Amino acid sequence: MANTYYYTRTNYFRVTSEEAYRKYFRCLCAEDLEDFTKTEDGVVYHCFGGYSCIEYCDVEAAIKDVYEEENGDVFNENGELLDLETALKQTELYDQDGHCIFDESDADSSDELITEIQKLLPDGECFVLQEIFHQKLKFVNGYAVVATNKEVKHISLSSFVDSAIEELVGKDNKVTRAY
Repeated sequence: MANTYYYTRTNYFRVTSEEAYRKYFRCLCAEDLEDFTKTEDGVVYHCFGGYSCIEYCDVEAAIKDVYEEENGDVFNENGELLDLETALKQTELYDQDGHCIFDESDADSSDELITEIQKLLPDGECFVLQEIFHQKLKFVNGYAVVATNKEVKHISLSSFVDSAIEELVGKDNKVTRAY
């Protein structure tokens, strides 16, 4: 099985709260995540990217949600009942029957990556996320998201290509796709 390689980068953007942004950035999950924040003329501009898919992972919030949903009946792998403080330090949580009800990876969300940054954007600011990925040139694809504090627009490279082919040569075309 071939590996899929990702490259992700944002634009430079401003936020309404540096403290809230630091919390947001701590919740980003990615390999080789790089922070390109810079200050120009006293204004802080944030930017980040990496050589992987970037997701938002608020593990603490996810564990609190599970704990609340289970009415505090949350256990470790040994069947020991956990208080919330101890549960917050776990990577897996179980119900009373020993079934895993939470795994750290359950907290990953690409949707929250956008919705959470929207809360931090001032009026007139855009957050742009671009991601490309390939699998040993078997396919190359990508997408872009542009978000303000009120709206989100996105486009997939493959969807654009499909639409353009259909528009240019018709719906029943014989064009081969490169993905």
